[in-house]
Amino acid sequence: MSNNSPNALNYLETHKRLSQRIAIAQLRGENLRSDEEITQFLINERILSEEEAKFFNFVTTLETDPNNKSKVLDLRDFTFNIFGVSNQHLADLLSLGNLAPNDKIPFPLIRFLNRIIDFIRSDSNQPPWSLVETESDALLSPTKGELEKELAPLATKVKENGSPFKVLQPSKKLSQLIAQSWLPDGDSYVKDLFTEGDSDKVKSFLKDRGLLSELDAQYATIKIDPSQRPLEPNSTGVVYVGELTVEKDSKGEFTIYNITIPYPEEPAELKSNPQILEEWVNSPDGEQPYTPVGISPVQISRWIPLTC
Repeated sequence: MSNNSPNALNYLETHKRLSQRIAIAQLRGENLRSDEEITQFLINERILSEEEAKFFNFVTTLETDPNNKSKVLDLRDFTFNIFGVSNQHLADLLSLGNLAPNDKIPFPLIRFLNRIIDFIRSDSNQPPWSLVETESDALLSPTKGELEKELAPLATKVKENGSPFKVLQPSKKLSQLIAQSWLPDGDSYVKDLFTEGDSDKVKSFLKDRGLLSELDAQYATIKIDPSQRPLEPNSTGVVYVGELTVEKDSKGEFTIYNITIPYPEEPAELKSNPQILEEWVNSPDGEQPYTPVGISPVQISRWIPLTC
């Protein structure tokens, strides 16, 4: 498993398992028609923990057709946006939904179906999203019913093959490290490290502290952002916000992902009121990250760095 710490960001492994599970759903012709169904699907498949599900809205990440008024999550489209397959393959695979259990699968699809099955079978620590190349033209399943039999144990394997997506706890731990470095008697090493902003050194530090898994570190780039958001007078909005973004090449295939960590100079208000940071630094693991569930984000302390 790529998750080498309870506090490690667990992004790539989980997204790959989500992609594998969606590939299975695509072959089965499954659809999800509401926000609740999508959230429950992610929880049931151990893609998302209940804690993360309460805090984040993942629907916008998964919706693929903004013009679809029924809010159907088209599992086929999402899968093939990742794989980058041809329109012809997509059209052929859409036809699978029209097959009865005893209908034979058209031969031209067999080789491509083999590639998808090989991808679903691949371990979570193998390259995240690439389809596995295969030269085999052997029949995967002569009928739709036998295809379903082959998919059933694979769905169980994907579900049990790793931990749920995890960003809240590692993000909070990183935020607390930043806050601690701003205290008068805080961690000077962390302050120097983030002020220097060397991406490789920061990545090694995050791995050593158990905040970034080995797999995620392999594909991630780290950027330190020394700026802060400009605020309107009397604004309660947060000042320091990081982000996690995925880059794709011209073919739409995954290449690498970027983690931006905010680390500007601490403002005078914090220097004269260190208790603001001390309360956050001492916030225990069991408490909700940043703000209680259901509270508007603008009520987060403006001085808490939101790190991803």
